[in-house]
Amino acid sequence: MTTENLWWACVAVFVPLFPFSMIFNAAYAVARWTWVRLVMLLLWPQIGLWLVPAASAAPEHRLAPWLSLLGLATGVFYAWRLLSVRALNVWVSFWATSAWSLAWAVMLGGGHGADLRIAMAGVSVTAAALACGVRALADCWGEAYLGPRHGLGRQAPRLAGVLVVGLLAAMGTPVLPMFFVMLWLVMHTDGYGVVGAMVVWLLWSWSAARVWQVLLFGAERKEAIWSQEAVTDLSRFSTMSALLLAIAGAGAAMIWSARWLMQ
Repeated sequence: MTTENLWWACVAVFVPLFPFSMIFNAAYAVARWTWVRLVMLLLWPQIGLWLVPAASAAPEHRLAPWLSLLGLATGVFYAWRLLSVRALNVWVSFWATSAWSLAWAVMLGGGHGADLRIAMAGVSVTAAALACGVRALADCWGEAYLGPRHGLGRQAPRLAGVLVVGLLAAMGTPVLPMFFVMLWLVMHTDGYGVVGAMVVWLLWSWSAARVWQVLLFGAERKEAIWSQEAVTDLSRFSTMSALLLAIAGAGAAMIWSARWLMQ
């Protein structure tokens, strides 16, 4: 293996490319402290993008199209896996992996400048917000798992509202950051890259709808042990802070998008 290919293997760890993508997901699962997971979500892809200049503009010409396809396949694979995941911490890490891997289609075309860093930062911030919501859910229910427990919308409406906003962000709903990230990725790739990104986008929406159906709605089973336990909702301060951060993120994303849409 040449030095250049070794550099690109390092990039594939931090900008996930299967099978190197398993390293991030394993490390995320092992990390038990929320702050460690947040640091990982925020910094992981930026390390990979920082390594790109050291690896030169692109790998060997004959490998570049295949790596781009593998990046899209990685994104589709992890987006599909979201449909069967029950542990929400795993859901967050798989979603982040799926989104980060889409950068390969743009990166191998030479688009590894500031805009790609901003796009991946938008993914990371969205994933970090989801991770905080999952942590709040675990504090509320003692678990963050899509199982026999339902009806969060009735038991903890403020937490349910925050999770809905987080899932809308993960779906790439308009005005939230991931919408502009996906729009930028689609505009800076072509052909199979556009098709792959749209398939990933569709699978995210499908998976988020599944989480809503399982988690937010329905009635508690009366025989369940936890039906007698008190449920702690988010405080009003935490709820307003989360909504203000969502508004700030949407505003920043619109300002960023206005810059490259006018170019």
